Amino acid sequence: MAKDGSDLTILNRDASKASELADKIRKAGLKAKGGGLDRLDAEVKKATTLCHVTPVGMHDNATIVPAKLLRADLTVMDAVYKKKDTKLITNAKKAGCITVPGLQMLLYQGRLSFERWTGKKAPMDVMEKALENAFKTNESDGLEKK
Repeated sequence: MAKDGSDLTILNRDASKASELADKIRKAGLKAKGGGLDRLDAEVKKATTLCHVTPVGMHDNATIVPAKLLRADLTVMDAVYKKKDTKLITNAKKAGCITVPGLQMLLYQGRLSFERWTGKKAPMDVMEKALENAFKTNESDGLEKK
């Protein structure tokens, strides 16, 4: 995102970790700033895209992003991969956001990896079916070996 010219804001429970990562991105000549979760409300209010990349919501129905912060002009991406939508994605859909759930992100990361490693076009229909088969309904609804 930063390579595409976006102003990147990285928030973490540990503000120093977020700032350290932002420093590395800035050293590459890109725009980034870091901070703690105390800035979540203010940053989401001015964001166009929210990328949630913590494990919160993987094994429960929790979210760190309050529903009141979600709005129709916000794109919400959640890296938590589950068969069912996470609470964040559910709330985002209710708010009218464009949503990208974790399974979709995982599928397209796999596509890029396949194509970079093999030099061939990824068989998306096969990959999608394999991903669906890798998930079975259980209490956590997360990835579990069969």
